[in-house]
Amino acid sequence: MNPFLTQLAELCRTERTRAKWVIVPTHTLGHTLGERLALDGSGWVNLRFTTPLDLALPMAAPFLVERGIDPAPDGIGPALIMRLLLELPSTVPMYFRKLAEQPEMAEALWTTIAELRMAGITAVPLPCDAFVNASKHAEIQALLASYEEHLATRRLADRAEVYREALLHLDICPILATDLRIELPTIIWTPLERRLLDALPGARIVPRALELPGLDVPRRMTSLASPMDTIPPAPASNAERLALLMSPAGAPPSDDTLTTFCAGGREAEVEEVFRRIAKAGNALDQVEIVCPMPEQAALVWEKARRHEWPVTIGPGIPVTLTRPGRALLALREWVAGGLAASRLRRMLQSGDVRLELDGLTAGQAARLLARAQATWGRQTYGLARRAHRRPPAPSGRSGAIR
Repeated sequence: MNPFLTQLAELCRTERTRAKWVIVPTHTLGHTLGERLALDGSGWVNLRFTTPLDLALPMAAPFLVERGIDPAPDGIGPALIMRLLLELPSTVPMYFRKLAEQPEMAEALWTTIAELRMAGITAVPLPCDAFVNASKHAEIQALLASYEEHLATRRLADRAEVYREALLHLDICPILATDLRIELPTIIWTPLERRLLDALPGARIVPRALELPGLDVPRRMTSLASPMDTIPPAPASNAERLALLMSPAGAPPSDDTLTTFCAGGREAEVEEVFRRIAKAGNALDQVEIVCPMPEQAALVWEKARRHEWPVTIGPGIPVTLTRPGRALLALREWVAGGLAASRLRRMLQSGDVRLELDGLTAGQAARLLARAQATWGRQTYGLARRAHRRPPAPSGRSGAIR
């Protein structure tokens, strides 16, 4: 087991009734850690997985709301930054405005401003010597000042402001002085997150991690904060193997614990992974497939559905990949398209919609709709229904719809 998971399991055995806070960067990682502990037979009573933002919000939100400050939505960040950039006065030297038409410029500038804010940097002390180009520094400084003015004028607080406010109210922190807290190792927190984590109450435990020979341990991992930090690190039996990833030339002959392969595309790669899982004969809850990108996780899920393998995805299944989600999207497109019969037939034939109407299935309803010859909008359904129910005309005479 991973040394950090082993450490969590030991804490759950030795400190059963004590609240233990595990600080992770995302809820997905917390869910994965809890699931791994459960699969390995370890209980995790009073083990609370949380993110730094989850800790900061209850400490800062009451005081921000009291002053009439609302949260700034992150979703409009790129659009807002681009608008503020284009509204800068002409006296500000131009650098990014020359490239404003680039499709990724807004996202890149928003990421930069957000990182500067989370680093605790404001517009006034932004150092000029950190930039090679003076025009670039001047424009970034003006853009950062414009963003700060926008927050102050609109009485909004972004994530950085939430952390600053939380640091002023540590007395109402959810973590009590008698609780234990531990961070997921090797995570690089932003400076404001680091300041909050260092100021939190409770007994801090230094997390265990694999020690790789030849690699320097980060400075933030070497300091001891409480007597609980004296827990000795767990032995890392695979550390030498992992270190060889940095110098493969000096690696001994393989012991078949790690194999690599090449495939002709993503789908072929996933199929090969599935073949190896099936050949190994392991239970599916003992297998974990790590994907670097969300779309690859969705591809694994689609392939697993085709093979009827029950799997779960750490970040969750997108609603557009589920049957109810697809049915709702199809229904929305049918209504937005003027209730066209062709869209309704496709929705019934997709298998995403089920009917409970006197034993009539969705496929039968689609065929009945095709025979009724309904065409476009709402009115044609009534005409087609009357024509379908009208008895055949007598011989020598033709029926008509009036």
